[in-house]
Amino acid sequence: MLDQLERRLADRRARVDVVCADLAQPLPLQQPVDAIISVAAFHWIADHAALFRNLAGVLEPNGQLVADCGGEGNVATIVAAIEDVLAEPERIWNFAGIDETQQRLEDAGVTFTAWHWTLP
Repeated sequence: MLDQLERRLADRRARVDVVCADLAQPLPLQQPVDAIISVAAFHWIADHAALFRNLAGVLEPNGQLVADCGGEGNVATIVAAIEDVLAEPERIWNFAGIDETQQRLEDAGVTFTAWHWTLP
């Protein structure tokens, strides 16, 4: 995916830093960033409190955090089917609810002006 991103941003690379890092750990950046964009990644991170602390730690004041991710109940049918087959399935997703996510963001020092929902 990073190779694809590098190709798509080739003509704008001077304006964009691409970072490959473990989001559960502090991010290896030398200076704060204006924006963080994530698509379909946060639900793979078990510890959202650490995730949001790490992101807030590198975001400029008034910077933007834009994330596209599923929420609580997003794959409930799939999880139920897995639980029917496996006695103790490994929990590989973290689809947090709105209130829980908002509290974790606030605890990390991230303030926000709006949520945006796209329903299936």
